[in-house]
Amino acid sequence: MDEPSAAILLFQVAQSRNFIHDDLVPAFSAALTALGVRNELFETTLPAIDAADAADLSAVDALADRLRGRYTVCAYVRLWSEAVFQRLRAQLPGVTWIYLGDPRVAFPGTTHAFPLTQVETFAAVTRAVASGEPVTAEMFQLPHSELTRAHAQDNLVRIGVGREQRPDRPAVVHGSAGCAYGQSVLENPHFQGVPFPSEKVVLRGCSFCATGGIPRRPSGEVLASVLAQLDNLIDHAPETARIQLNDQNPFPYLVQFIERLGERAAQPMEVLIETRADWFLGSMAVMERALQTAERHGHRILLFLVGLESLSQKELDLYNKGVTVEQNERTVLECRRLRRRYPKSYSDTPAAFGFILYNPWTELTDITLNLDTAERIGLLEFRGQLTRAKLRLYPDTALFYKAKHEGLLADRFPYEAMDSARRYGYEAEVPWRFQHAATDRAYGIHDAMFRVVGRHDEVRMLREIVRFLERHPGRVTEPVSVLARDVVRSLGSRFQQIRHSSPGERPAGQPRPNANANANPSPRLGPPAADDRDAWRRVAESARAATTPAEALRAAGFEAPDDLPADPPALPPDPLRVEVPRLEVLAYEHGLKPALYLTLPRAEADAIAARFAGHHAARVDYLFTYDAVTDVRGRAPAAPGEGTHVDLFLSRDAGLVERARAIYEDPRGPSQHLAEMGAMLGYPPCCVEAFAALPDRSNNTAIRYAALARTRQLGLPFAPVLNNLFAYVLPSFPCSYGCPRAVAQAEAVLELFAKEQPETVATIRRALARPVLFVDHARLVVLEGARRDGDVVRYGRAVGGVSPTDDRAVRDAFERAMGAVLSRGDGLRVTDTAIEVLRGGERAAWLPRRAPGLGLLAPFGL
Repeated sequence: MDEPSAAILLFQVAQSRNFIHDDLVPAFSAALTALGVRNELFETTLPAIDAADAADLSAVDALADRLRGRYTVCAYVRLWSEAVFQRLRAQLPGVTWIYLGDPRVAFPGTTHAFPLTQVETFAAVTRAVASGEPVTAEMFQLPHSELTRAHAQDNLVRIGVGREQRPDRPAVVHGSAGCAYGQSVLENPHFQGVPFPSEKVVLRGCSFCATGGIPRRPSGEVLASVLAQLDNLIDHAPETARIQLNDQNPFPYLVQFIERLGERAAQPMEVLIETRADWFLGSMAVMERALQTAERHGHRILLFLVGLESLSQKELDLYNKGVTVEQNERTVLECRRLRRRYPKSYSDTPAAFGFILYNPWTELTDITLNLDTAERIGLLEFRGQLTRAKLRLYPDTALFYKAKHEGLLADRFPYEAMDSARRYGYEAEVPWRFQHAATDRAYGIHDAMFRVVGRHDEVRMLREIVRFLERHPGRVTEPVSVLARDVVRSLGSRFQQIRHSSPGERPAGQPRPNANANANPSPRLGPPAADDRDAWRRVAESARAATTPAEALRAAGFEAPDDLPADPPALPPDPLRVEVPRLEVLAYEHGLKPALYLTLPRAEADAIAARFAGHHAARVDYLFTYDAVTDVRGRAPAAPGEGTHVDLFLSRDAGLVERARAIYEDPRGPSQHLAEMGAMLGYPPCCVEAFAALPDRSNNTAIRYAALARTRQLGLPFAPVLNNLFAYVLPSFPCSYGCPRAVAQAEAVLELFAKEQPETVATIRRALARPVLFVDHARLVVLEGARRDGDVVRYGRAVGGVSPTDDRAVRDAFERAMGAVLSRGDGLRVTDTAIEVLRGGERAAWLPRRAPGLGLLAPFGL
């Protein structure tokens, strides 16, 4: 009788890295050896799906050469391609093929299929084949083995096959198997009426997963096991530099594991952990202790996987996740905080958080909500390839049966790129189709863009595709190629901008920034960075492109209610609207300021210069550009007497004027001498310092957001006289809206003006002492009759027409849309995640935030 032996075949896709650890296979191999069955692990790496040589199967031929004549039993575990299997089978006639997994996904031609845990069955079949005896039914009734407790003796040797370099993959230490989260799918309304079989389907935990509802093993047993596995790794694979903890909740033993690593490891190690958002947030103290321990020993921890899955609550509920969008958002923010607080021990290796953008039921609104929220919270820092993320269906999951019940399974995917098993190297998945034609076209158009232009700003491109489909709902039956062409045409010059940018992509050869040097700033939460001019340009473009009330709200950073009227009425005009004159001229005239600086159109400059003809003056002519939505300003030099605008500097002191002239003759002079210029003009030093610290001083909307944020951070009251969101008392920007020096200056100016026009000043004070829902220069509304009610601002009504913008179309569209929402209630609650409108104590409207992350309530007068 021949000695029983078997080849266990593993497959990888050529990519920079993956975290697919083949779970129980090393323990299975060791258990077979213990039963007297010689076996070897072969790992073959195949070309990537997008590679030029994607169809090259020479590595499969090389594997067949290695196996031919040596093994009569071959087992495959994780294979996405039937073509690969059939090619092997054709080259190795007479081999008994075993699939170790769910028999329902075994490829045709497989001799036997059963789970990995049937080690004794595998051994019996292998012995029978070696001896030429028949395989009997009794062999398949042999007891299963408990492999989750056998990892200390794992077979760590893999024989590599193929030209492709296998992905960088860490060693694996196994904790408690499966996932203890066990909320029943049967109680989820999304699955009402879905027929499930009596067995071979997991109905607890996440609806897309087959490992839910498995109780954790005793903590002492798990601790002993992971420490034994760690010792085995260090003893038999001392070159190991990265260890992945295969446990959905490693926190009960994480600190002890890091301590043992500190005792045993002879080199710095990286420990990769995974978990759920709720378990992570509930274990923050443990996580921080583990990071502190790792820092002491020179090791690093990477939270490489958190199963966020979605930033749409509707889809989280479909997935039976048992978490909220708010928890997912907090998880991202906490990871960023930990990375900043523990730069030596929180690894800067890119993470791969779990995310599903597409499933059979996804709608365009889900795509938009996910993309915009992901951009707002900076999810791309922790998850790449966001726009390709799709659900993988397997026949032991609840979502498989929902899709089957609703007729959404398919013989093949509508687009080859949807085969994420082939793309990343997962087990072969069950193809499905989209329920909604618009979503199908969104995926197809974007796939066409990928194939034509390659890498690009994926989020921005997909958002434009969705917007196009929303505007043309009657075209979703047209061919993808036609729609893709028309999307490109509709983008005009913007297509080239999207095509040639790829956020987060480092140039080839450029190393990853040193986290300790803080050279890799995290994406901002909220409005774009002040100096991100492309982002602010997109803000203005989106505002101008909006043609419906829903688009107007989305462009401002809010999801629109489904029942938003198509043509809402205009807001009532502000009854306190009053033109505020240039009060800095009055202040200079009465000696409150040593000098006067104005930037204004040439005609006005000439009039002011004539008014102060006896004073010393310096002027600089320039060409002025201005975005009427965001109040981002630009300038270009002009010859004296030409240009559109003038910088005019006046003083009774000739020395001040000459110094100002010298500063302005240097193109960089004003920026380099801000403190000196501020002192000349009598601005508060603290305000000048804050202004100088801004990354872009031409963006007046961003400057206002900075002052709003600083006021809240300092816990200061919002002084109405500093309200510069739609009118100016002071010409300079305050460092905060509670700055006492700026308040004193504003009060002094108003007192002067009140001597001339007391009624006008009284109206100005009343107008400024009202809360403002502020988006940007063009988009804001004022709340009348407002008062605080806990964390809610109660109001009588919202009024419009207050923005001084020249772009009345953007202003009016936003006011109509927001007015339609605010008119439903009498209370407003503004948070980091949404705007909530209340009628009494009941919710009247809910506007989740989305990119570009604008919109704050400035509580002036409260």
